[in-house]
Amino acid sequence: MRAVIIAGGEFKNPDFYRNLINDSDNVICADGGYMSAQKMGIVPDVVIGDFDSYPQNMAQAKTEKIVLPTEKDKTDTHECVCYAIEHGFDEIMLFGATGTRLDHTIANIHLLKIALDNNVKMKIVDEHNEVYLTDNELSLKKGEGQHVSVLPIGRAEGISSTGLYYPMTDAVMEFGNPYGVSNEFNGDEATVSVKNGLLLVILSRD
Repeated sequence: MRAVIIAGGEFKNPDFYRNLINDSDNVICADGGYMSAQKMGIVPDVVIGDFDSYPQNMAQAKTEKIVLPTEKDKTDTHECVCYAIEHGFDEIMLFGATGTRLDHTIANIHLLKIALDNNVKMKIVDEHNEVYLTDNELSLKKGEGQHVSVLPIGRAEGISSTGLYYPMTDAVMEFGNPYGVSNEFNGDEATVSVKNGLLLVILSRD
């Protein structure tokens, strides 16, 4: 059971995202993400936020609205991820998590840890990137023109990979030494694993 969360970041090509959403997905919008959902022709199941980006009466009647206080510790997107986990979704795909606000982008990457801690598969997707977080093993499928970057969160030990041009065997990575950028697939699939620590794995294309 998958939740698609539409946040308030950049959406240059709404059709790109619309084609990734299945009819069986539960769509959750974080406040202003509702306007991006409209551009995709999507009626979300629920909108969560303080509604500082648009009036809540703009949302369609069939869409559930959860109104948050303006002054709060969690972002609207953070609240959406928590909502999805609390409602039993075992997979989350997050759109609109990147854009001009670097602080929000980094904060949204942090949200991958919440999903990981709750055994929920989650990825951040935009037109150029797919972002994952793992503390175990991750299987990857090659997309056209994609590079693979592996970056540690803190110190990560016992990093190994298969199916990549520059292989890793029981490697160690530390924050401040980002040598895992822009690896390439050898074939159609690859795996990245880590024994201790956390790894950001990013599939990107120009």
